[in-house]
Amino acid sequence: MEKLYAITSDPAETPHEQWFQTTYGQLIEDALERLRNPINPSTPHASWQLFKQLHHSLQQRAQKRSSLVLKMDEISSKLAGMKDTVIAMPGCGTIGEVVTISSIGNIAQILPTKTKPKKLVFIGSDGKKYPYLFKGLEDLHLDERIMQFLSIVNNMFARSDKGRSHIHRARHYSVTPLGSRSGLIQWVDRATPLFGLYKRWQQREAVAQSLKHPGQSAPSTSNIPNVPRPSEVYYAKLNPALKDRGIASSENRKDWPLTVQRQVLQELLNETPDDLLARELWCSSTSAREWWEVTQTYARSTAVMSMIGYIIGLGDRHLDNVLVDLVTGEVVHIDYNVCFEKGRSLRVPEKVPFRMTQNIETALGVTGVEGTFRTSCEHVIKTMRKGRETLLTLLEAFVYDPLVDWTPGSEGGYTGAFYGGGQAEPGGEGNQSKKDMEREIAVSMFSIRVAEMKALWYKNREAVQEALPVVIKSIQSHTKCQDNLQETLSAMARLKEQKKMLQEARSNIKHDLYTLPERYEEHAVVIATKATIQEAIQEKLNDCEHWQKLHESALQMVQGPRLQQMCAEVGKPFSVGVPSFAAAIDFLQSAGQGQMVTQCETVESELSAIILQRRTLIRTCLDVLHTYATMAGHFPRGYAEQNRSFNYQKWLQELICDFSSLKCQDVLSSFQNEYHPLPTSIQANTQAVLATDLKLQTVVRDANAKLIKLMERRSIEQVETSLLGVSVHATATSIHQYVEENGVYGITSLTSVVVTAICSLNKRYLLMEGAAAAAGDRLMDLTSRDFGDWFLDELCSMSGNINQLMGLLKERPLITFEDSDQWKPALHAMQASHRVYVTLQELNIHFRNIILPESLKAVQAQESSVLAFLEQLDSLVEECGQPLDELLSLLEIELRNAIMGMEQTNPDAITTVNSMRAKFDDLIQQSDAECTELTPGQMLLKGFNGLFVTLDSDLMAMLEAVRTVQTPDLWKKVDVIREAKGLQMSAFSSGAVSLLGDIFFVRRVKTMQEFYELCQKMAATLQGNLGGDVYDDDQLSKPVRHFIADFVRKQVIGLPSQTLGSILCTYINALGVDVTAEIELKDIGASSKVAIEDLCKKAVDLCIKNDQFEHVHLTEVSALTSTHDAAWRKQDLARRLDSNILLLQASVQRCQIQLASYQWLHEDVLTQAGRPLSKMVLPLRATVMSEMKKSVQALMSQESNACSVQDKYLQLESSICQRLKWASGANPSLSQTLQDFETAQTNRNTLLQAESKLASDAIKMCNAIRHCEAMRTRTQDGMAADNNFMILLARCQESCNLTESCETTVTKVEERLVEIKPLKNGQAVDAEWIRSVLEHLTREIGVVGGSMAKIKAAVEASKTDVKAKVSSLKTVLSSHHKLMSEVRSSLKAMAKYEEQDGECDDEAPDDVREYLITYRAFSETVSQFMKLATADEITSDIAIEIESMAETILGKINSIYNDLVQFASPLKVEASDREEPSASLNFATALKKTVDKDVPKRPVILRPDLSTGTPPASPQTGTTKVSAPVGKKEKISRDPRTGKAIQERNSYAVGVWRRVKMKLDGRDPDISKRLSVAEQVEYVIREATDVDNLALLYEGWTPWV
Repeated sequence: MEKLYAITSDPAETPHEQWFQTTYGQLIEDALERLRNPINPSTPHASWQLFKQLHHSLQQRAQKRSSLVLKMDEISSKLAGMKDTVIAMPGCGTIGEVVTISSIGNIAQILPTKTKPKKLVFIGSDGKKYPYLFKGLEDLHLDERIMQFLSIVNNMFARSDKGRSHIHRARHYSVTPLGSRSGLIQWVDRATPLFGLYKRWQQREAVAQSLKHPGQSAPSTSNIPNVPRPSEVYYAKLNPALKDRGIASSENRKDWPLTVQRQVLQELLNETPDDLLARELWCSSTSAREWWEVTQTYARSTAVMSMIGYIIGLGDRHLDNVLVDLVTGEVVHIDYNVCFEKGRSLRVPEKVPFRMTQNIETALGVTGVEGTFRTSCEHVIKTMRKGRETLLTLLEAFVYDPLVDWTPGSEGGYTGAFYGGGQAEPGGEGNQSKKDMEREIAVSMFSIRVAEMKALWYKNREAVQEALPVVIKSIQSHTKCQDNLQETLSAMARLKEQKKMLQEARSNIKHDLYTLPERYEEHAVVIATKATIQEAIQEKLNDCEHWQKLHESALQMVQGPRLQQMCAEVGKPFSVGVPSFAAAIDFLQSAGQGQMVTQCETVESELSAIILQRRTLIRTCLDVLHTYATMAGHFPRGYAEQNRSFNYQKWLQELICDFSSLKCQDVLSSFQNEYHPLPTSIQANTQAVLATDLKLQTVVRDANAKLIKLMERRSIEQVETSLLGVSVHATATSIHQYVEENGVYGITSLTSVVVTAICSLNKRYLLMEGAAAAAGDRLMDLTSRDFGDWFLDELCSMSGNINQLMGLLKERPLITFEDSDQWKPALHAMQASHRVYVTLQELNIHFRNIILPESLKAVQAQESSVLAFLEQLDSLVEECGQPLDELLSLLEIELRNAIMGMEQTNPDAITTVNSMRAKFDDLIQQSDAECTELTPGQMLLKGFNGLFVTLDSDLMAMLEAVRTVQTPDLWKKVDVIREAKGLQMSAFSSGAVSLLGDIFFVRRVKTMQEFYELCQKMAATLQGNLGGDVYDDDQLSKPVRHFIADFVRKQVIGLPSQTLGSILCTYINALGVDVTAEIELKDIGASSKVAIEDLCKKAVDLCIKNDQFEHVHLTEVSALTSTHDAAWRKQDLARRLDSNILLLQASVQRCQIQLASYQWLHEDVLTQAGRPLSKMVLPLRATVMSEMKKSVQALMSQESNACSVQDKYLQLESSICQRLKWASGANPSLSQTLQDFETAQTNRNTLLQAESKLASDAIKMCNAIRHCEAMRTRTQDGMAADNNFMILLARCQESCNLTESCETTVTKVEERLVEIKPLKNGQAVDAEWIRSVLEHLTREIGVVGGSMAKIKAAVEASKTDVKAKVSSLKTVLSSHHKLMSEVRSSLKAMAKYEEQDGECDDEAPDDVREYLITYRAFSETVSQFMKLATADEITSDIAIEIESMAETILGKINSIYNDLVQFASPLKVEASDREEPSASLNFATALKKTVDKDVPKRPVILRPDLSTGTPPASPQTGTTKVSAPVGKKEKISRDPRTGKAIQERNSYAVGVWRRVKMKLDGRDPDISKRLSVAEQVEYVIREATDVDNLALLYEGWTPWV
């Protein structure tokens, strides 16, 4: 109070201050005196009565309107006296003449808000008035920076919007800080706060309520009823709702249930109109067109400010901070103080990214957030992402700006500014809450204790790391001793069992042991036979496994990239290079070794010739392999398993597992069925294979016949298409030249001729569209009468013809864009419709050229990624719960209802489609996110879907262009426009367009599914031997053709003709005929139609009559135009024929390969049936195998020759190298020669090795493939393999029969006795044999018993050692727990504070909490480890579990110990540990240091006696700023090398910068996932409109308006 009194009692400087002191000075003095010296100290409240009176008096004056207006000469005579200054007008640009302040208006208006800002008016040197808002007690530097940010963003929009009709910009204003406590803000004219609209509605409602009472009249403007404030409205609903839930008080918001808040919000939403703003925009518009433009501008402006607000974290968007210019529709935001996520740290946190309440959404128009708003949002985000480097650089400059206070929740600014004490910085003592103080104490105590125990803590870590491996080693040793003991006990038991049998036999002469010689002899024969045959089986099995691996490897190389790499290597230019001995020729000749040089040259010549010959043979092998690969690409995935080696391997493995006569019979039966089936089964399979083969041959013949027919048609016009293009260009040039020569006559006559031609074409166009519309579902089969061209090709050709004629007028226009508002949009619409036809044609062509062959090939090859995609597609369709045809029927009904303006009858169908679309989009995006290199399935999915996406985009562009065409109502009576309108099947309202999009999305999915079903049926037919359906390209393309036909019929037909009719009427108008007047004057009769041809003829006649051109001009231009049109038609026909020929050539080639692959797979069946292989199949399998055999044999032969020559060459090189080494030792000048020789030798060896590797791979592939094919078919090798396998099976059967017929048995004990003392030459088991064996066993038992005693002693010793080692570890762990117990309470306290932060901020770090969870799991693992390690008996299983736990513990130890220390602040920095500040420290390195440096992750506060030069309430590291002590100069960091001050960064700003970067990178809210633009926009819109988020907002935010 005294400080405030000192400020107000200073000598008055202005009349207003004098008035204040005269009026209130004495009253203030009396009140302070009463406060200092109360009359009755026992009643202190009485001392405040004078202050209450003073407050009441000031409050009454403040509420008077007269007190809100001050005169400038009374409050500041200096400002009032300013005249003709040179001070530039704040916020005005410097382009052109600089506007200065001429004077300041004498009226200052006070706004009734918290800081009482003043509205001032500056008079500029240009005579204009410039209003400003002067704000005191507030720092505007941050607002100024935000305005700079918006200006930069506007520049980006200007570049991205270049050439667009839609402009995106963020409307902003100038902010001029005048210091840290005041500044000027440019006044925003014509903008209305949203709160004003809401308040006016409240007042209207209050007046309406008052008029309902009888006897009351309408209140006057001066007596408007008071309306409740938003908080009163909110609590009037909330308090009763809380009482119903048993909550008496509404003071603590944490006690409010979310359901209650949601209920209150919903009630307020229902009571408040959602169209307040929409009605204002409508009422402010003078016409429907202006309202539409205003609404579109509003939607774009709202999108711009919403997305920018989301990026910069703008909050506090209550109704007073959002303004709307009702004239233009632009949205203006003010008060940017709560930005950069400050709203999340408010007392009532804001979770919405921007304001999107019901009134704002309704004003967006009928589409709400789904129309212009969403597309503009995506455009804004895309633009800001593209320019994120610029924006982040701008924010980077803010980081180092000392004038900008970024810290959140700065609430001391008002008081600090008022008293002149500067801004109170958060974290200072005056602003520190009890919670913050407790946190600082907890962190400080933790840091102190960690500093004290740090050495012991790390020493304990090392002790644990040393003790654990010792314990594990000891346990392993103990386990090994136990295993030895167990083995010894087992051996002792076996010996005693043998001894027992011998003792029983010695006491019983009838014991079975005496019959052992006879039994063992027969048993030995059986065992030997079985061992021999099993050895033979294993040998055969190994051979089969070897070949099977070679088969799989070879096929993988042939079908994979390896073969392509080898072909590329062989295709490169090849040179043997310089001989290695060339560098040593001079040396050899000077040393008298000329003969060696001659030998080297001879061998070099031989080697070069052999290498070149081998290269040629390798190329031949690879050519044959490439031919084979062409076929192999169509083989199924399990092709390598369709041969004898695989089946032999499978059957032999079954025999090894079950070696019995029954299993031998099963294997034999399987073998007979596979390779020697009965005639009846052969006949059935043969008929099916022959039928399929015939169908495939028919497909090839039909495709070839079509190709021949097309080529014959093309041969009629033998001119190349490129030359025809030259002819078209020449005729067009002639027309342009004629027009230039004749000027206006030429332009007018050309226009008349072209318009007449287009009239004729439009009639034909209408006929074609009518035929297409009448065809209905048969449209997909509709072809032209003359040549059988598909309807789409004809329509596209006609559209192209019309567009090229219009192009003549565009280049020499009679009408320019500026002259007509109708021609430009109509021309764009016509071009857009042609583009749709072209895209449909490209869809058909690309499908036939790429999708169809690749899909069929992948399905035939059973490509895993393609099969997975097909399963997902089928699953997506199944999850719909109904067939797609039924769903389409429901959507068709909805479409009819939408066109007729009826309500929806099947909303579930739309929900189903939306769900299907979301899942389909996820399937597409999954292919983007799974890996960087797309699989075949992903490529097919994206490629197929991309064709439809392009079509949808072009259709939307066409519909948008058609909407802009404004055809006068009378023109719609022109025959072509009216007839075209009648052909149009759909009305393109927003609802209808949306439903059409749903319908054709479902058709897209249905098309994909039907096509791949056909592919799978075709693949099953080609791979099996049971026959099936075979489809040609036309049948496989049927689903796509059906889609295209429906698309054209329902969405395109009628629109191009209508647009063309409008264009023709526009041109006829330009030629001098008033189309509107003609329609009004002409007697149109009952038909109500005006013929376009009549209007056109009248226009031409009128032009001739008015001397705009003469008949001669018309004749000459008609001839030129006809020539040009004929040339264009020839070129178009040739182009279409060329395209179709290429399609059919590819189709014929693919069908031939398909036929060849089928005959390759079933060659045995076809050959046995006596059918000769088709001549259409090239190449034949036998021919390919024969060529492969010849080429690989030649290569192998050449390889042996090459090896012998290479050996000679290497010997000569070795001899030369040895001589050079000897000579260089004596003559150092030869060192360079030696080095050159060794380099050349290395290069030559590398070349030879590469060539050998190439030849070896080619030989391996060829041999493996030859063997695979031989084992697959009935070749001589295959039949020989069958005979050998039959012989092996017969031997197995004999062995099994022998084993099963043997009636004698020999036990394992008896076998071991015979092993001890074999029975030779018919020796009998007698007393001597038994005695001898018993003596041997007695000795063995003694030896084993002796070793057992030692092993038991070792076990006990190892057990004692384990206990000792575990005891040592237990001591170390006790020290660990003792140290941990000293900081556990502090850690729990810090975790509690983290949890409290997390309730207010979802993104608050929770490092300590995570550490405690990790430590708890670590402690449990250690406890379990100790429990098992101290068990009485440690078995092998327990030992394995102990080792696993030890690995887990050792893996976590470093993080457990290091993370704990990281939570503590470094108490003292040693000189060796200090980092030298770099003079070139930039923002990027500063960020890197923040991440990499070993510093605490949370701010910590130290006690003053333990810190080094740090104030008590200031952290040494962290993110909190504190006030410097009074009278103490702040220490400046300097570079020790240069002495320059280092620019310090604002720590909180670094976090803000990162947060903004994360949003601009699309990594919000999940930093580990990058969202697309559409996904990011969808996320923020969902968050902004979420009812729960809105319900949790502060009531002053008024989320219900």
